[in-house]
Amino acid sequence: MEKAKAAEKGEKQVCPGFRAVYWLLLRAMGSIGAKRHKQQISNGPTDQEALEFFFDMEHGGFRHKLSLTIANFFFFEGSEECIAMWKRFRELSIEKYKATYSRLNISYDDYSGESQVSGESMERAGKMMKEMGISSESDGAIVVDFKPHAKRLGKAVVQKKDGTTLYLTRDIGAAMERYEKYKFDKMIYVVACQQDLHLQQLFMILKLMKLDWADRLTHVNFGMVLGMSSRRGTVVFLDDILADARDKMHEVMRKNEEKYKQVEDPEMVADVVGRTAVMVQDMSGKRWVV
Repeated sequence: MEKAKAAEKGEKQVCPGFRAVYWLLLRAMGSIGAKRHKQQISNGPTDQEALEFFFDMEHGGFRHKLSLTIANFFFFEGSEECIAMWKRFRELSIEKYKATYSRLNISYDDYSGESQVSGESMERAGKMMKEMGISSESDGAIVVDFKPHAKRLGKAVVQKKDGTTLYLTRDIGAAMERYEKYKFDKMIYVVACQQDLHLQQLFMILKLMKLDWADRLTHVNFGMVLGMSSRRGTVVFLDDILADARDKMHEVMRKNEEKYKQVEDPEMVADVVGRTAVMVQDMSGKRWVV
């Protein structure tokens, strides 16, 4: 985390610093295959430490310092400092997203996610599910059994044994907050196809809660690039793709020297054409509404 904080000192490569920390944590916790990384990190975090850290994050205090001796990365003790650091990293990330998306002429009015859902909304949703018989206790956890309604959806955990929430829990609260804020006619989730089941479970829970707007939700999915995985460190990022497209187009333009000399700003033209090619290729894929 200290490395990522270099952004505070004027470093431009914010997201690469965050990615380095993320991949280092995954290596330490054994999430990246041993064949790719055979090195062992002494005193690295365990799954249990990660669970305890998340518990503290949700329940008002970071009681455990998490350190990686391979590099001087720390999560400092004290919930206020940790939350302030998280907020700063989030702000820096969003600024980076804005800069990247602006190259594609894309902008958003609001940047919010499930991590910002209030505890009150999740508590209210949990109370409603319990009172309406939607959720039940199972081995200390709170689960929703979809079998009576849609067998293919199976079961879903909405609260772990230790009381911490999951994406599904926070997405329920987020949907409720968004309706209260926007009173939308339709809300579209543009999420990868790997989350089809998750979104189907979310939509079903909201319908079982008898919320008037539950039928206004739609999922538009998309595929993933084969072989890319953030957990395996094999992701190719949009900035890199756009840069490669620009360079490739510039290379093609240079092959015709006579026409190249007539272009007032060849680098700008190469960038525009390269970006356009990326957008056309991406938008040419079929989209399925589920």
